[in-house]
Amino acid sequence: MRFLCLHGRGTNSKILEIQSGTDLSINGPPQKKKEFILTSNIAKIRDELNGHQFVFIDGMVATEASEEAAALAETFYGYLPSRVNDVGEVQDAINALVDYVTMHGPFDGVLGFSEGAIMAATLLVEDARNPFADFKCGILFSSGLPLDPNLLRGGAMRCIDPDTDGVVINVPTAIIVEEGLDRLRNLSPLAPLLAQTGDFQQALVRICDQSSCEVVWHNLGHKIPWSKSTELDATLRSIERTISRAQELDS
Repeated sequence: MRFLCLHGRGTNSKILEIQSGTDLSINGPPQKKKEFILTSNIAKIRDELNGHQFVFIDGMVATEASEEAAALAETFYGYLPSRVNDVGEVQDAINALVDYVTMHGPFDGVLGFSEGAIMAATLLVEDARNPFADFKCGILFSSGLPLDPNLLRGGAMRCIDPDTDGVVINVPTAIIVEEGLDRLRNLSPLAPLLAQTGDFQQALVRICDQSSCEVVWHNLGHKIPWSKSTELDATLRSIERTISRAQELDS
């Protein structure tokens, strides 16, 4: 399967790629680079998912570096503008991702971390309502709620709400939930919208079809479960089951 991969805010595609263990050509002190890879990589996940293809792309908005990324590169990006009330720029960001998928696809699935996961989930919602990619599955790490793409087109902005919208993501989905992610809410351009939802990670689970949704909780901080953590095995199994379900449904 072929996955579109979206990085977190204040990093870039290359950093997510070295987290995957595939490319160490990024700038930065070797020791700092080593520490970053050891504490937040998905190299083991990539090894276990051998045979699948992962395509990494940068966000469209230049940002300040996140704390861990500052020593690793010179340019940093996000997918969302810093002003959440600028609906046009948010719509442009989603359109740019849709255009990328259309031009460079097909992609069988979408994978995202943090802000990249919000955008990945938004693409899954858009594809469900207005098909453009035929995504088979999603893998979401430390994600908030997706935006409502239909409302954006009308000039308004809100996150998908399970109480209002119900289940909107019906493809197999693996959701890796970070305990206490709410502490970082104010760092997101979507902070005012996320503040309207109590537990936005649990709300994300509720908008997915429960018969094909895998959920793994971890308390490792704002990072992808790494090679020395006990949570890694659960993460791997959830992703493997998600991909297997997607392949079965597509057969």
